Amino acid sequence: MAKDGVDPAGLNALVPKFSDLRGDDAMADTLPAMRVAEPFEALRDKAEAFTAKTGARPAVFLATLGPLAEHNGRVDFARNLFAAGGLEAKEPPVPPTDAGGVAAAFKASGCSIAVICGADGRYGDEAEAAAIALKNAGARRVWLAGKFEASGIDSHIFMGCDVVHELRMAQAELGV
Repeated sequence: MAKDGVDPAGLNALVPKFSDLRGDDAMADTLPAMRVAEPFEALRDKAEAFTAKTGARPAVFLATLGPLAEHNGRVDFARNLFAAGGLEAKEPPVPPTDAGGVAAAFKASGCSIAVICGADGRYGDEAEAAAIALKNAGARRVWLAGKFEASGIDSHIFMGCDVVHELRMAQAELGV
């Protein structure tokens, strides 16, 4: 057993053909410091500066499909994802019952970008109509919370997506 507690025989069994380079002349460069939160902090700082300059927090509209029990999980996911970049999420006061209601609620929100939030089962029947209605109502960009593809949907947010990229796109659309 070596002084550092590593058994060379055990290490060789784990990593075949391991060359033991320990000793007085063994050197390695220090790993650079990395802060995982740094890009999110920068995005939030930009949003705060935008708010101070304009008097309004940058916001995204959460276009809900179906009853609360069906869309609530994706609404919470989208709200938290966009909050990580300093964006406020606005919801309709009453869940819309059709694409026309989604468009009307979007217009009333004063937002210019939207995220469709619903259950997978609803997306096949309602997501495309909602996306097109949002575009016709003036939405510059429409995300969908999930992985369903349809006309009018520009981007997707989901577990494992590049969150920083999606937040940068949202801020760019909002002029942040």
